[in-house]
Amino acid sequence: MPYEAGSGNVYGLSTTRLRGRTGPVWAGSLYLCCLLMIAAGPVVLGAAVVAPDSERVPDVVTGAVLLLLLPAGLLLWAATARGRRRERRLDRVGVPATAEILASQTVDIGEQDGVRLTLRVTGDGFGAFESVVEVSAEDDLTVGALLPALVDVERKVFAIRG
Repeated sequence: MPYEAGSGNVYGLSTTRLRGRTGPVWAGSLYLCCLLMIAAGPVVLGAAVVAPDSERVPDVVTGAVLLLLLPAGLLLWAATARGRRRERRLDRVGVPATAEILASQTVDIGEQDGVRLTLRVTGDGFGAFESVVEVSAEDDLTVGALLPALVDVERKVFAIRG
């Protein structure tokens, strides 16, 4: 999913080849998860209202705790929708480009091995630029490798396609 990098680079990176694209099945799964998070608290509280008095207190407490999931569900929904919009826009208006790996350094990304790549992205309609990104390690990510990319010149984002 494309985004602007916070590292001071002019362009940001997200990749379908290196990082994963939010396809329709994955997006649908995320939206379903969001709906469950959003609905859990109100459903349990609603059930507590119609429950006999002896069972009401635990249900109210559970419902109140589950209400804490509501903002998290709304935020996840918004983030998923924003990412999908950015991906579709990049597919629609992206300018074909080439990203050359200038440098590669092994790094830890959470609990997996990764690489920090310095990329030079070139193409028609915009000036060449460099960006530093961290991605999961892959055998073919070596210095000098050329990767296909798309660049949204107006929004200053790019993604590796491959």
